[in-house]
Amino acid sequence: MPSPSITPSPTIARNYGGKTKRCVAFYYRNGENRRYAGAYQLLYQMPHCPKCSRYIVTKKFLHYLWANCSKIAVSSSRRNSRKAHFSAPSSIRRKIMSSPLSKELREKYKVRSLPIRVDDEVEVVRGSHKGRVGKVVAVYRKKWVIHIEKLTREKSNAQSVQLGVDPSKVKITTIKLDKDREEHILDNPSTFSAPFTFEITFEVISELQEGELLSVIEILLTRSTDLEFKLIYVGSAESEEYDQVLEENMVGPVPVGINKFVFEAPAPNPALLPVNDIIGVTVVLLKVSYRDKEFIRVGYYVNTDYSDEALRETPPATIEFDKLERSILADRPRVTRFIIPWDTKEEEMQEDLAEQQQEQQGMMMNLPFKPAFNEIDPSVLMNHAAIPIDIMNSAMRNSTIGNIASAESRMEL
Repeated sequence: MPSPSITPSPTIARNYGGKTKRCVAFYYRNGENRRYAGAYQLLYQMPHCPKCSRYIVTKKFLHYLWANCSKIAVSSSRRNSRKAHFSAPSSIRRKIMSSPLSKELREKYKVRSLPIRVDDEVEVVRGSHKGRVGKVVAVYRKKWVIHIEKLTREKSNAQSVQLGVDPSKVKITTIKLDKDREEHILDNPSTFSAPFTFEITFEVISELQEGELLSVIEILLTRSTDLEFKLIYVGSAESEEYDQVLEENMVGPVPVGINKFVFEAPAPNPALLPVNDIIGVTVVLLKVSYRDKEFIRVGYYVNTDYSDEALRETPPATIEFDKLERSILADRPRVTRFIIPWDTKEEEMQEDLAEQQQEQQGMMMNLPFKPAFNEIDPSVLMNHAAIPIDIMNSAMRNSTIGNIASAESRMEL
């Protein structure tokens, strides 16, 4: 399909939110078809959308067009609408086959409807099978129907087959949480004062030998065998003093296998944050530790801004926290892993190895003199912070190797 030629019209005055701005209407020509493309704010440099061959004026238009270019075009023709509906790809059919949530789920998750999924528990609210409750066993997007367990019909040959039910005739009573639903279910995006909610899944490969190597009293008094989860909100990129520990939680003992739980933490205290860093992009860190040693750290980018476009254009002098919206980039975490001793034997071996390395470093310490002239280098000696001042002075007065060796022996003792 050839790229259409853009033809701008003369600038006109339009009303945008009570303000009059100079705008320009664009037309584009493809063959002999001419179509109105929209009236956008007039700027000197206007980027071009390669998907729909339209000019975008601001970043908001760029985001809007890129998000809507792949959607089905709305047409007043019934023929074109039916064609677009029945020839829609699977990604569009998934959105069309949505079902409303029950009243309890709407109040809990603040979501009205979701695309139907397998393993969702639903209740039929309309039709001859009204009141039937069951789990969704199949989503038949080709026929626009779903199959519910124990909801069957008999054919003329007495064979029992699944009965297709339209998704609009059911309501979801129990939802199945998965990765694709985190953005809608786990309050993302949400208000600034809303608590953080993370669904954490981890796998324990093998049991630790902590209980056999340490006594019960030592475990209770000195160490903890549980996993510690800590959520930290980075208040400013300039200093760590604005970091806030939102929540600390101990989980354990954890069995072997896959474990899952929902980790909730309160929102950060805005009074402890710098005013210039509240709106913008920051990071939340999820740290996981075992026996006070961090072994994994997961970071998420968090964007805080006004949900209203007018406030984003002209922000007020005083921040209105009730109108702020917080969104987490959950699909792109930054993961950092640390090697730690999991069992006591590993820790003892690492401690012994560290002690041996320290002893070897002490024995192989370089003498602070110049080998070529057998003289002391004062700059090297001053950098030796562990040597006392009197030893340093005596070593500088007497430049013999024996005195320097005795000074080093005194330092080691």
